[in-house]
Amino acid sequence: MNDLGKARTASEDAARIRAEYEADLDAARSAAAETAKQAAAEAAKQAEASDAKIAKKLAEKVAKAEAKLATARSDAMANLNNVAAEAAMAAVAQLANMQTTAAQAGKTADKLAAQMAKQEAN
Repeated sequence: MNDLGKARTASEDAARIRAEYEADLDAARSAAAETAKQAAAEAAKQAEASDAKIAKKLAEKVAKAEAKLATARSDAMANLNNVAAEAAMAAVAQLANMQTTAAQAGKTADKLAAQMAKQEAN
């Protein structure tokens, strides 16, 4: 084999090696792209799960806060009705010189509170 034949063989080997290298490089790029795609999908899935957990916790906290608020409002209204009943008893005693019972005053205060609540709703 002469030098020209050796050069031709070396050139063919180099071309084959280059083609194999480029094929391996393309395969590695494809594998890297697929890995990145899977990682992005997993990250998105975990973010959605995390968002759902956060939303659930926030909803629970809001529900607890609303329940506390409703209890506080109910307690305040009950206390307000008691104060109104006591004030009504004192006013009737002083103005009409009549004694009323706590039950009578409470009933009157409850009626007035119901009427006021109805007016507020409208």
